[in-house]
Amino acid sequence: MSWRVAGWVTGLVYLTLGVQAAGTALFGEVAGTFVAAMALAVAADLLARPAGRPPRLVLFLGGFFTLTVGSLGLRALTSLAGGHVLHGFHDLMDLVTIVTTIAVGLLAGAALVPAREEKEF
Repeated sequence: MSWRVAGWVTGLVYLTLGVQAAGTALFGEVAGTFVAAMALAVAADLLARPAGRPPRLVLFLGGFFTLTVGSLGLRALTSLAGGHVLHGFHDLMDLVTIVTTIAVGLLAGAALVPAREEKEF
């Protein structure tokens, strides 16, 4: 990543983390993650619009990785491999719930932002 883009991506990581922490404290883990995913989608889309800014996908990636729950899946598989079946399946269900929440939140956030006007040449 170039230094020109690093500031934008870092800002969105902190925005996502802050919204997720506040939302989780107020409404719980699932709702906090949903709200953070929506905020990330809206912010990345709006920040990418002016000319000369990084593309939406580039802005989006840092915050997305902040929301992902790879460690939860690894913990679930480790529990299952260690013979702790109930704990492992509980963690797997949490993983499915959070991944679904992230996907729906990103879609909802993208739907909140009006489409860009296409310029005709």
